[in-house]
Amino acid sequence: MKKNYEYKNVQVKLIIDEEPMVNDYIFERLNGFVERKCDKIIIPQLIGLEVSLSKGGRICYGLLACRLIPNDKQDIVGFEISYTAQNTIKYTDSILFNDNYVYKGLPKEYLKHVEAGIMEGIKEAKFFPNCNLHFDYAANCEVGSSPLFFEMISEMLIELIGLDLNLNICELNATELLDSFSRR
Repeated sequence: MKKNYEYKNVQVKLIIDEEPMVNDYIFERLNGFVERKCDKIIIPQLIGLEVSLSKGGRICYGLLACRLIPNDKQDIVGFEISYTAQNTIKYTDSILFNDNYVYKGLPKEYLKHVEAGIMEGIKEAKFFPNCNLHFDYAANCEVGSSPLFFEMISEMLIELIGLDLNLNICELNATELLDSFSRR
């Protein structure tokens, strides 16, 4: 399912159980984990957010999606973040009006911010499933992406995962979360 939301200055595409793109680019991975009490068991699925924010005449853009895989380790949430050394392959299916500068992959220099957003979000979540998170899908815009924007997207994804991944509930939670995000 892909569902678009439009607010005053924000466009968001919520992606559930659909791959947003073909992974035809070269990437490396960063692995990590967070120890915490896990409350739910999940079935494998994919969730992602593609966000375009217009602010002060400038557009911020990012796409980040992760696959949730059940974890057999008690009270550990593992994660893998795929990143690229350089922008090489264009992403032509973005929500941006002009996607001439949109590329597949997460730039290496954004990695620490995304990792921080993931770790902070997992630690702060009231409930969180016992799973491994594989952040295998990303897209960035050379003129509209930033490490802090991707950190914010990663925090929003983690918050959605911590709320509930039942598709109907997730869509309702996404609407509330995105509405509050658009007012920031």
